[in-house]
Amino acid sequence: MAFSKRGLEKRSVQQEERQAGFQQSAAEDIRVLAVSNAVGRIDTTDQVVEAISQLWREAQGKFLAIGRYLVRAKEEFPKAFDKEVVSRLPFSYATAHQLMSVARAVDRGVLKLDELPRTYSVAYQLVTLDRDALAEARHGGLVSPDVSRKAILDFKRTLEERKLAAQGRKAALEREKEELATKASRLKQQLAEAMARLAEIDADLAGGRAAIDDEAAKARL
Repeated sequence: MAFSKRGLEKRSVQQEERQAGFQQSAAEDIRVLAVSNAVGRIDTTDQVVEAISQLWREAQGKFLAIGRYLVRAKEEFPKAFDKEVVSRLPFSYATAHQLMSVARAVDRGVLKLDELPRTYSVAYQLVTLDRDALAEARHGGLVSPDVSRKAILDFKRTLEERKLAAQGRKAALEREKEELATKASRLKQQLAEAMARLAEIDADLAGGRAAIDDEAAKARL
């Protein structure tokens, strides 16, 4: 039993050390970020263009680093990740998910650094493609730093239209039927809630009228 207690204490110390190291690393990165984001003196338009172009190139690495931090945090603090990390960040869980997905894709070799789009939202659109679709997108020149979100969404739309055409009209109708059934079920639930509320209002009104009638009868007496 004493051995088990020592084991628990050892794991607790190791976790505290990992957390301390993680916080120290984050603090150092924040200090570096503050320096790197300082705006220096500009004397020519060429300096402005070069400075902004450099920051634009760096933006890619920054969102990738954020995604990697999130992946590491989820591994280090799986139980506390949502409440103690994501909930305290200046963006939503959906954004965190996208950033982590992009980081994992790069670290697993699905996307190469030199073809990674410069914004995480565009990169995420590529990450959601399956292997064959990504290969087709790469062949079509869509897997690159300069690709736009619209270009990828148009490509996805083309894939979906092609898929539906291959499945035939029956599959398309079955899909539409399923969507309409879901919509009808939701409307049915809303109608039931509305009817229940109407019944409550009628009961309240009826109770109010009864109280008024009682008061009027007492007044006549």
